[in-house]
Amino acid sequence: MNLAVAVFKLSLVSVSIMAVLWRFKVVTGPGALALIMGMGGVLGPLLAGVGMWMVLIVFGPTAHWLPEIIMISVSLALIIYTTRLPPSAISLTSSGFSASSASSIGALGKGLIGCFCALIAVRFLSLLPDVVAPRLFPWDAWLVWGYEARVWFETGQFIPFLAPKETLTADSTAWVSFTLTDYPKVVPSMMLWLSGHVTEWTGQAPGLAWLWAATAIGCLLFGLLRQLRMPTLVAVIAVYLWWSLPIINAHTALHGYADLWLSAVLGLISVIFLLMSVESKPWHWLGIMTGLILLPLIKIEGIYWDVGIVFAALVHHYRPSIRAWLFLTLPWLVIGVIGYVIFDLDWIHWVTGGRLEFAVSDLMTGLWGVWRHTFVFYDWHLLFYAVFLCLLALPWAYRHVHHFVGFLALVAFGLVIIVGVLPLSGGNVWLGSGSLFSRVVIHFSLPMVIFVVMVAHGWRQYRGVV
Repeated sequence: MNLAVAVFKLSLVSVSIMAVLWRFKVVTGPGALALIMGMGGVLGPLLAGVGMWMVLIVFGPTAHWLPEIIMISVSLALIIYTTRLPPSAISLTSSGFSASSASSIGALGKGLIGCFCALIAVRFLSLLPDVVAPRLFPWDAWLVWGYEARVWFETGQFIPFLAPKETLTADSTAWVSFTLTDYPKVVPSMMLWLSGHVTEWTGQAPGLAWLWAATAIGCLLFGLLRQLRMPTLVAVIAVYLWWSLPIINAHTALHGYADLWLSAVLGLISVIFLLMSVESKPWHWLGIMTGLILLPLIKIEGIYWDVGIVFAALVHHYRPSIRAWLFLTLPWLVIGVIGYVIFDLDWIHWVTGGRLEFAVSDLMTGLWGVWRHTFVFYDWHLLFYAVFLCLLALPWAYRHVHHFVGFLALVAFGLVIIVGVLPLSGGNVWLGSGSLFSRVVIHFSLPMVIFVVMVAHGWRQYRGVV
């Protein structure tokens, strides 16, 4: 019963977002239905979590059933509003598959599509027992996001948490955080929202949200590639490529960590950048702005990705030449190096608000950790091998993908952060264990998979294969 109500809540908020997107025809053509399902699946639960959190800010401590009633009422109102519109106002031009593309696949192609769909289904079913199990694995999710949601559930109130240093001086009725970092409250609010209907905390309901997020990301990826007129077989293989990544499976099965949701929002923004490159619409910028707001509300690291998104948006808008690139970037690079070497200015310490700092002495430790977790260990399967090969092929495939320059700028920013900035920062000591590296790469996993598929497709066009 608990799981059924949780599925109902997830479906209700997601379908309400889908209904609005359907009503305003944000996407049409091949893959439109999958894209709308992915967008609704990502935004629905997160906006519900934001709604729960707003109650704390606006009303102060209150019973957690109040925002649940508000969220359910709003969702039902949106669905009823869209269903009362004339049929012509909510119709899409295509359900996602054109007759020509379906008929040109052939028997072998249809068989391969069936095989990969079966592999995706097996992966989904293998994760299902873990996400419905009545427990939360004792790692950071158990100490941070799950802990806060459990306290709010047991007390029936939104309660602020004190810093760990106040443990000995705090009042006996106060609650103290286990972590030194005060993370945003959207994810624990979402977990509370999914558990608010039961009388005893079981930990079952929140796990479904992580499988929901992974499924929504798969829908986004499939719908995007079909929108870009790539073959159905390529889109299905790409979905399996992302779904089969070991770390993605670990964060889904050992649910409760915020990184998968941050990955979903960053992936949604990447999809919007690519759609903008084909045909720019006003809602694209609204979607990017929504993502910019949601990222730091999910996890503090989201603000760093906001910088990359703003950078990609500027590149998409102005489309600078290679000479302009050099003119804009080289002076800042020189200033940064001079500031660090001569004036001992720690730019990483300044940007991260003191969380990290330059640690050049441990650079080799960081680089060794990056090497092992990209090309030696199985954390990311063959993803980084594929990314490396696609970077080598990019000069030849570029003329077939150059109009996606905003997305390519975002990919460049992400790879520089992962391979360049992390090994130079104080976080390089954690790269050896893989925990920091994997969590950062999860955020950027969907853009990397899209990059691999796009460049591979562009390379095939260059070679005259398609």
